[in-house]
Amino acid sequence: MPEADSAPILSNPLGRYPRIAPAPAQKPKLLDRLSEALRSRHYSRRTEQSYSHWVKLFIFFHNKRHPAEMAEPEINAYLTHLAVKEKVSASTQNQALSALLFLY
Repeated sequence: MPEADSAPILSNPLGRYPRIAPAPAQKPKLLDRLSEALRSRHYSRRTEQSYSHWVKLFIFFHNKRHPAEMAEPEINAYLTHLAVKEKVSASTQNQALSALLFLY
């Protein structure tokens, strides 16, 4: 018989069924962290969507490399690609730059 002062670790208050231990918390994904940072600084929902879009395109442009593995040369290559190959306007290129500056 169990001692009076020991309580079962994984049981419900009634002691009938074992309680399932919560799964360990996973580290939030990059885009989730980006969204949270934007929200905490009171950026608009539209800005959040736009920045997430540009960060995704940046990652895909560099064959799904994590931004932590990249730096200024990769940013410059991407912005040059937007201007030269995609022929985006200066304001669009600036929007992409703003998203990447916020990310880094």
